[in-house]
Amino acid sequence: MRKHILWSMVAAALLVSFPGKGFGEGFLLGVKGGVLFPGTMTISVEDVTEFDVDTEMGWMVGVKGDGMVAERFSMGFFLQRIGVKAKDMEGEAAVTTIGGTLKGHFGQPDGVKFRPGLAIGYQMVSHEEFSEDTQGLDMGAVLEVAIPTSKAGAVDIELGFISQPVGGNDDFDLTFAPILYLNVGYEFVL
Repeated sequence: MRKHILWSMVAAALLVSFPGKGFGEGFLLGVKGGVLFPGTMTISVEDVTEFDVDTEMGWMVGVKGDGMVAERFSMGFFLQRIGVKAKDMEGEAAVTTIGGTLKGHFGQPDGVKFRPGLAIGYQMVSHEEFSEDTQGLDMGAVLEVAIPTSKAGAVDIELGFISQPVGGNDDFDLTFAPILYLNVGYEFVL
């Protein structure tokens, strides 16, 4: 059931993301990579045992798409993959997130643009020590700074955070407060 809701959200974001170039920027498609800063994840077993797991600096890669739906407002999608190690666990956890974004657009038409926004997504965390992957709700915020390199592209610097206020699997709950990240990428205007 949850996956049907997720795919419906993704489909709606994609449909409204293709209004054309009526608002100046058209559709933006980008790739990015960067770092996830250290944070703390909380594992709860049956609401009885709870312990915190500190994470080290990790890596991130992702793709995004944004389409203008109003003069200074876009809706879009993102897919990201994160690799992170916990300080007291062997191996690396993989975090995969797919979701939608809402962003404001500020700045000069041919100059630097600032895009603050919100992100919400479906997040899966896997690790070799987990009996099954966890699933959860990703809620985050983002601030993008786009520096044009041509009429068809821009360097994109992104500062934001990911979080998981609810999530887990049949064995335990996995939640975490906001964890900051920094990405740099390139976006194309289609």
